[in-house]
Amino acid sequence: MIKQIFKQLWFYRRSNAWLFVEMTLITAASWFLVNAVWPYQYRSHLPDGYDTEGVYVLTMSTLYEGQDGYDPASSSAEKVSADFHRFGNALRSMPEILDAAPAGTTLPGLSMMNFNTSTLIDTARSVYFAYHARESGAADLSLLGYRQVWPENGPVEDLPGTVIITSDLADIIWPGENPVGKQFGDAAQLGGSWRVSGVIEPVKIIKDQEYRSFVMFANADITKDQNEVEPVWCFRLRPGVDEDAFIADASRTWKEQMRYGNYRTGSILSLDDTLRRETVDNFTWQALFIFLLICMLIGVASFAWLRTRERRGEIGVRRAMGGTAGSVMLTLLCEVWSLYAVSLLTGLLLVINTIVIGKIDFCSSGMYIGYVSQPVVDSLPLIFEPVPHFLVVAGIAAVILLAAVTLSTIVPVAGAMKESPADVLKDE
Repeated sequence: MIKQIFKQLWFYRRSNAWLFVEMTLITAASWFLVNAVWPYQYRSHLPDGYDTEGVYVLTMSTLYEGQDGYDPASSSAEKVSADFHRFGNALRSMPEILDAAPAGTTLPGLSMMNFNTSTLIDTARSVYFAYHARESGAADLSLLGYRQVWPENGPVEDLPGTVIITSDLADIIWPGENPVGKQFGDAAQLGGSWRVSGVIEPVKIIKDQEYRSFVMFANADITKDQNEVEPVWCFRLRPGVDEDAFIADASRTWKEQMRYGNYRTGSILSLDDTLRRETVDNFTWQALFIFLLICMLIGVASFAWLRTRERRGEIGVRRAMGGTAGSVMLTLLCEVWSLYAVSLLTGLLLVINTIVIGKIDFCSSGMYIGYVSQPVVDSLPLIFEPVPHFLVVAGIAAVILLAAVTLSTIVPVAGAMKESPADVLKDE
């Protein structure tokens, strides 16, 4: 059968040559288009490091002297703290809300201000991490579902002056050690007595980017943290609550009902939406890829239809000699698959040469590479290792194109199979 396939390919070499050139060019172009889309999709589907489903963030605005409604008596630190925490009490009293916790605006997705914090580990190394302010003893750890690594068999000792760090940062500073109880302030040359109380799995700051090293600093009162300008309240709705209806009603009524001291209700944000709003818009690349697939389908289908019409007599003879529809279809498919395999290899060789000659870095990060720690790089070989990355993209392109080639061959050949062999041979 293999010998017969090669004979047929050579006999119809003119039409096959055009089909070979088209599939080769489409394979090469498809690789680059898939590579422009797939890494972002892959990163978007990695675990975020916390659970944002049903979690919302209540922001607040602060009145200052001279503004309408400003109360000088509510400007003391103690009154500011008491008024801020009244929001939390009000949220927890609502039957639709499971729990609420204060958090800094450095919560992932809410602010860009925490992305670039860097510190020296020693005289030769520095590390970037995302800073987050939180309140010790608050329910945010369980509410947001951070995945705890250390301590292994117990709760985090959540006290003021402690920090919770991500495991990738722990691996850099204390490789192979349990960091709980160690002084992060000394190791990171931050000063102070910031003691590590827990370690969590890496977290994402933006949905379609890699994990960031993350440090959560616990203060006794988040309103007195000098680095935190406008703390917020995050809350989780109970399962079964109509989220859209609840948030719509809250947006209308809370501005009047929840006015404490110089605090006023601001906006209510879905934490999941805030994480997605900074994602890269891949619509252009996706549209180009779909357009290319449609063009390929039309082109290959046209060639397949012409080949089928050209070989109409051959198909009729095979059917008249007892060939089943399945055997004839398989023979024609094997011819196209053989041509496709050669086109695929040629197209990928063209891609490799383009990458080498053009010195193209196709394993780039979704953000500034300096923000991505080495443990994170090592944990994502499909993104950062050239060979696995190339093969995954090539595999995706190959599967999609194979499906398109197969479909565009089956449809016209199946139509030709419906004709009677006698009618076909009569016209020859």
